[in-house]
Amino acid sequence: SGKRHGEMVFLKWSDIDYERGTISIHSDPEHRVKFNKEQELPLSEPLKILLKRISNEQRSKAIETNYVFVDDGGERLKMKRVQEAMKAACEVPGLAAPVTMHALRRTTATRMKQNGATTNTIKGVLNHADEKTTNLYLGVPKDDEREAMNKLSLPDFLP
Repeated sequence: SGKRHGEMVFLKWSDIDYERGTISIHSDPEHRVKFNKEQELPLSEPLKILLKRISNEQRSKAIETNYVFVDDGGERLKMKRVQEAMKAACEVPGLAAPVTMHALRRTTATRMKQNGATTNTIKGVLNHADEKTTNLYLGVPKDDEREAMNKLSLPDFLP
């Protein structure tokens, strides 16, 4: 989703409006979003499917909670536990670099760009105040660089 770590672990079911197709990211007494910048995001179909799957799983385990991301006891996931799970998942052979929540945020931005989203749209999703910050997140894979260079013809190189 590209959301910040804290925005994810404090997400409540009441923040999701399936009828309007939105997710509300906002501060509450337990958590303050960065720069107090509240945000309403569109709820994509794949995310809607994932959230309904999580909800059904919680119901099947008789978990009653306000939070979307909880442990088996229904308690809101703590940031430390998520970080530990990420670290354990990164011990998979073949991963070149450690994967962090922030790295996933950057990857989401890069994938959105590769799929045609404008930098301004990505800025909105990431809730950045400045496009310069968003540009720092956007990695350019070597294949994209090669493809861009291959689109040039000889006259493009001449004055």
